[in-house]
Amino acid sequence: MLNYIIRRLLGLIPTFIIITLVAFFVLTLMGDPFEQMKMNPQIPKGQIERLRRQWGFDQPWFIRYVKWFISFMQGNWGPSISQNPTDVYHAVMERIPISLYLGIYTIILELLIALPLGIFTAIKQYTIWDNLVTFLVFLGLSMPSFFAGVLSLYYFAGVMKIFPNGGIGPDTFYTADYTFYQVYLVRSYYLMLPVVIWGILFSGSLLRYVRSAMLEVMNQDYIRTARAKGLPEEVVIRKHALKNAMVTLVTILVLMIPGIIGGGIITEQIFNIRGIGKLMWTGLNQQDIPLVMAILIIQSVLTLFANLLADILYGVIDPRVRYS
Repeated sequence: MLNYIIRRLLGLIPTFIIITLVAFFVLTLMGDPFEQMKMNPQIPKGQIERLRRQWGFDQPWFIRYVKWFISFMQGNWGPSISQNPTDVYHAVMERIPISLYLGIYTIILELLIALPLGIFTAIKQYTIWDNLVTFLVFLGLSMPSFFAGVLSLYYFAGVMKIFPNGGIGPDTFYTADYTFYQVYLVRSYYLMLPVVIWGILFSGSLLRYVRSAMLEVMNQDYIRTARAKGLPEEVVIRKHALKNAMVTLVTILVLMIPGIIGGGIITEQIFNIRGIGKLMWTGLNQQDIPLVMAILIIQSVLTLFANLLADILYGVIDPRVRYS
């Protein structure tokens, strides 16, 4: 197992380099951010050219990529165009905890909805309950997240006034001397509405995967054998069907990890949440390449390690999997 993990980690290095190279090249296609300054007659052209040389935009994109990559690997993430005077590192680190709150809560809610309902609909295949859940799932999947977000803000925050109108809490609250528990409760209250909306909408796709995996497993011979032995249905489902269905679901569940950080760009925009998704949107609009690259690298690293974790979990769940 250890040799397998070392080989996989070494194999991730060229993949990581290729991802950063392609991402940097694609971002350079957005153009030169300093070109927009030339439309402002109040900014001297000499100052614009000085800024271009300072940021390296007078050099070919590949040279800029090499310099950026070396600097990034040394821990210097560089300055940010859109978050000035804050540099890229502190801008990203400031937003990560907020996105962690939103992402972790959402994934937990998705699992709480999708796993039991997916198992239930597989057991009750083609019954009225299966058809009803399927109808609701497709209704949620077909509804745009921005529409559901705006509608929920209007009704629950505007009309009912149950939840706040976006944000993560008053700025004065975070500057005052409050305990971690108090900050946690306030932030949870402000993020409750986007978590519920996001969790319900995106739990539908996971529910379909759970249902399909359970149906595939429940048609196997060993399930019929377990039932023929007189085992209770609850034991057959929990110990035999669900455990073997997890082999198929583990990849989907593990690949939800990268979505914890930066997976809710639209949600954070609608609910005015100062997370990684909103920061990513700002960086793209203002062509802040160092900032966008830092966020893409974090998500890429999480995706690569999530795939590695999925392969390791295969051996934990299924004893037949061997690593040589």
